[in-house]
Amino acid sequence: MIQDLCAQGHTVLGIVRDAKAYSEQVGALGAKVVEVSSLDDSAALVKALAGVDGLFHMAAVHPKYGFEAGNREAILKTAVSGTLTVLEAAKAAGVRRVVLTSSLAAVECGNDSGTLTETMWSKPEVYDSKENLETQWATHYTYVKSKVEQEKAAVDFAQQNGLDLRVVVPGNLCIGPIASANINGAQARLSGATHANFSPLGRMQPQER
Repeated sequence: MIQDLCAQGHTVLGIVRDAKAYSEQVGALGAKVVEVSSLDDSAALVKALAGVDGLFHMAAVHPKYGFEAGNREAILKTAVSGTLTVLEAAKAAGVRRVVLTSSLAAVECGNDSGTLTETMWSKPEVYDSKENLETQWATHYTYVKSKVEQEKAAVDFAQQNGLDLRVVVPGNLCIGPIASANINGAQARLSGATHANFSPLGRMQPQER
């Protein structure tokens, strides 16, 4: 996305948590790197967004597949409170449009039949189920909840504050060249499937050679 925007003649700022860790990678794509170490730092966000016309908000916590434990409250806080802080900063800085990256997780969970539409949400009786939260999928269900609550909170904020917000809901797998130093959870899942070490239950299995 950074490369495409730069190719269209836009000046792109890449806001990262750790400039030392990400400046080379993000800068190589064509962006000017700006560090904001926490989504709670509204003053730093307003300063970073000064003079910006459009914002793509893509920050969220998505634990890697492999089902390691995740901090439920931290995942939810980053998704909801962090997003609202970003939107407040965007409004204060005069950003004209915000594009929020949501997830198919916000729509499909519990909606196993029929056609998914913009009016549908994942079902809390599934992602908040005590039984489901005691399985290997617990962190995934927390992620689902975080994306539902993030999108709802963002849309409410935008409507109440006159902010031009567009929401993108990517499909399960978006395939293309990888510009990052490491693969993410969805890419790991695809890699596992193509290397025959990914079971239908989602566990990464040792690969036989």
